[in-house]
Amino acid sequence: MKRFWAFMALFFAAALTSACNTGLDVSEIDIPDGYIKDRSSGMYAERERLCMEFVENRLTSNTGGIHTNYIDSPGGGDVATGHEMLCESEGLIMIYYANRADKEMFDRHYAFVANRLLMSSGTLRWRVDGDGRPLENTSASIDDLRVVRAMLYAYDMWGDEKYMLAADKIGTGILKNTTYKGSLVNHYDEDSNYRGHEIDLSYIDLLTMSIMEGFGDKGWKAAAGKGIEIIDGGYLGDDFPFYRKAYDLKEESYDENESVNMIDSLLVVLHLGELGMQREISLDWLKNTLEDGPVYSRYKTDGTAEPGSYESTAVYAIIARIAKNAGDYGLHRMAVERMISLQVKYEGSRIYGAFGDESTLEVFSFDNLQALLGF
Repeated sequence: MKRFWAFMALFFAAALTSACNTGLDVSEIDIPDGYIKDRSSGMYAERERLCMEFVENRLTSNTGGIHTNYIDSPGGGDVATGHEMLCESEGLIMIYYANRADKEMFDRHYAFVANRLLMSSGTLRWRVDGDGRPLENTSASIDDLRVVRAMLYAYDMWGDEKYMLAADKIGTGILKNTTYKGSLVNHYDEDSNYRGHEIDLSYIDLLTMSIMEGFGDKGWKAAAGKGIEIIDGGYLGDDFPFYRKAYDLKEESYDENESVNMIDSLLVVLHLGELGMQREISLDWLKNTLEDGPVYSRYKTDGTAEPGSYESTAVYAIIARIAKNAGDYGLHRMAVERMISLQVKYEGSRIYGAFGDESTLEVFSFDNLQALLGF
């Protein structure tokens, strides 16, 4: 099996790089020291191992992709479910394996991306069904950027030019098809050649876009600059130091939703923090809240928890990632301790080691992959 996946990785590398004859000189690309931001702290090695083994043995399909949920269910709607497999998951797991210097597992998922997700536009399908067949030919820019980041991590780790060429191909597709008025937008539909005109602030991956500036296309500098402007304008204020969800580039207006999804807002803080641009008051709010109790999944814009909100593995995992970037080990410890309280610890459980619901056996890939990066 190991030889099979090694062969598949080499075979599909050609698919991802054959259309990359852009004259790119990878020796000119500057990957700055400290670029890889998600290395394991090593402080929770056993908990991390149990989660990783569940993902590898119980969530990963025979085709190499990762199921959205441990429990299968009818899919095909607007929201991913069941055994559908997501580009989001592939970017996250490839970042994780690059961090662990596990080239064999990285290349297994690299092959899945090339074979199942890559479209002729250079962008990536946001999901496929449980057998790896396309459900639609639509990309999500945050997912594409995660895969680009994973390729940059891999190049930084192993120096193999195929990863840099792949990042260039996907990046070229993003700039050509998933920008509007110089800004990144949420999605692109290859069949209709339609791109949206809204951008979720959580999609603005500033560090990856900044590194991509080194590829020589000025569009990345413009997109990163516009992204910073949009994020800054979506700041809710010091009383609740987080962010609005989305900005409409056509209408030049932010959403007016009075409910804040903390995963979305925390991803904004994470992306800012990777460039050292996070507001310290956001970190203070997280520390003060965790010292007194949980951080919930949803809040009103005035900072009060929404009725029916709950504790979320992904919320604590992203806080842990933010803390690692900031070098705040106290915050990291508080977040991870809260996170592992949600891990299934009963050895007789079918979902032992996972972050999921033991009563329903629902285990979502996003929670577990963010947890791996949070450790």
